[in-house]
This record gives sequence, C-alpha cells and structure tokens, in this order.
Amino acid sequence: GTLDNFSEATGCKPCGRGLYSTKVVPDVCLDCTPGYACYGRTNSRLPAVKALNNGEPCPVGHYCPGATYAPIECPIGRYAKQTGTTSAETCLKCKNGYYNDVPGQAGCKKCGPTSTSFGGATTCVCNGANRDFIKTGGQCLCATGYKPKDDLPNIDSNADCELISKKGCAANEDVNSTGYCVNATISADICSKQCGG
Repeated sequence: GTLDNFSEATGCKPCGRGLYSTKVVPDVCLDCTPGYACYGRTNSRLPAVKALNNGEPCPVGHYCPGATYAPIECPIGRYAKQTGTTSAETCLKCKNGYYNDVPGQAGCKKCGPTSTSFGGATTCVCNGANRDFIKTGGQCLCATGYKPKDDLPNIDSNADCELISKKGCAANEDVNSTGYCVNATISADICSKQCGG
C-alpha cells in the first residue's frame, strides 16, 4: 500500500527521513521539497496528509528547508502563521507593538498600553524611564531601586520612576554593603575581626 511507501505494484523505494520517492521515478530517493517535512517512507513530492503520505506541509510556527524530517521552530521575534514556511528568514517578524519571546509560535503577543516595540522584538520597552516590562501582565512597573514620583503606587504607568534615595549618614557612620548607615567604630571592629586584622 501507499502508507509504507513501498509496494510490489508501484516499486517505490522505501526512502529514509527527509527524502521521498514516487511512482514517476520509483527507484530514486529525492530530498524532501522545501516547505515540507518527510518523516521517512514518504511517497509524494508535496506530501499533503501525514497519515497517507508520511509527510506534510511544514507545520505552523516552524520552517522546513529542503530534506527536512524534523521541522525547525521559528526563532524568537518571528512567527509562522501558515504552513509551508521554508527558512528562518521567511518566518515573519513581529510587527511594531508586538513581541515574541518563545520559539515556534504561530503569532506574536501585543505590548501593553504603556510599552512599545519595533519589528522582530523579543520583548517590549516601557515608555516611562526606569521601568521594567513585566511579560506576565504586560505591565511597566518601577525597576528595582526605583519608585514612582510623588509616592504614587507602583502600578502600570507611562510616568518615569525615580531613584529611591536613602538619608545621608551621620559623621560617625559608614555605609554598609546594603546601603544602610552603621556606626563607624562598630563597623571597623567587625571588619578587623572578619579580615583577621
């Protein structure tokens, strides 16, 4: 039968993965056509149905150069919304205002109302300064070490965030590694003990 790509009647050669043979040239294995995947014993130059041809048009979100048996995921920043894509370059770039951070996708995700992106983006850029784009909610929140101006809540916004400033240390104080003021005499004692001095 045609399912296993070999029968006494047709004389088709049972070709390996990434190859096909047909009744037209029954004893020759040819490279799978670009835009298609040939899974072994493929019986068509343009396999349409996996169950009948043991091959198929390259699946959505993937590309298939010639001789493909394992469709390759479109890279991040790109997508394939239709079957039959032939190369990474022919995977479509995400449009402005959209991004894709996962390979092998059929489309891109939309940036939130407070962020933007340019073609082929893998993330969005926040409109406000010192904000990080949070992919899970599509929000722009103040980056670590920053806060909204005027002590507003840290919610999705276009507004810039400002550096969180700590009060200055007194004359007899040092700043420790976490940015807090500590008594200079105690600090020196701890340092000399830790440093073996």
